[in-house]
Amino acid sequence: MKWIVACVLAGTTFAAAAPDVPPYQWPAKRKPPIEKYSVEALTKFVDAVIADKAGSPYDAASHYRSLLDDGHASTLYNLADVSRRVEHYPQAVEFYKKYLAALPDAPDRKDVERIIELIEKRPSVAVIDGEDPDAVIFFDGKLLGSSPAIVMPSPGRHTVDRIGPTSYVHKSFSAFLAHTEHVAMRYEEAEGNVILSASPTMNLVGTWEDGGTKFQLRARFTLAPGRYETFVKSATDACNKIAFDVPAGDDLTYVYIDVKPGEDKRFCKPLIATRQTVRLPR
Repeated sequence: MKWIVACVLAGTTFAAAAPDVPPYQWPAKRKPPIEKYSVEALTKFVDAVIADKAGSPYDAASHYRSLLDDGHASTLYNLADVSRRVEHYPQAVEFYKKYLAALPDAPDRKDVERIIELIEKRPSVAVIDGEDPDAVIFFDGKLLGSSPAIVMPSPGRHTVDRIGPTSYVHKSFSAFLAHTEHVAMRYEEAEGNVILSASPTMNLVGTWEDGGTKFQLRARFTLAPGRYETFVKSATDACNKIAFDVPAGDDLTYVYIDVKPGEDKRFCKPLIATRQTVRLPR
């Protein structure tokens, strides 16, 4: 069995990680079983290496995961390596760090720390596009410009609003460490002079009435010119009303609602509303 492992692992190479090359393109480097594995565990380890070399990294990852309870450093390292090559970067960083914790005197500690550093410093990229060439894009409530657009988001949940002369699409997506995301915004016909958007942290959608006026969240609808104050969805969801003005004219009023930084409360949400004017092609 040891001879089989040696043959399977022979010839693996790894060049120094380069900042200008995406992490998933760095070559594979698999470690042999440097600890004492049981016969059953060693068989699974070999199956993982064979699957990986055969071009089935997800099968390899599944085999490695079945060995995690043993806590072997080689398993942790190889799982990190596979995760990196399929662009599961948060998982890759997690298992590189677990490898270093399991093997404090690892001879390649500096190399692994460098890999972690390069992954964590590499920005995410989101490409946002759609079918309406006259549309503009708001990202987390800020105007990016005309569609298509490219943004480098921080890891986490984000909001995109794509607004055209006769369309509106709202979408949330998750950005991951050092990952490239394609956010496709299909055309959805919509009319109205007001858009109420909201950050992903709010988890609120739908319509409500306040003082005889109907409001819609994450939607495009029509309001008469004037000053509006309302609780979002219901008084139990927000600690305070939001307020915004809708001016007369053909411009669109875009309102982005978010939780006030550092003021999220247990039983209600202290909100802030930011209003912007959107001028679209006619």
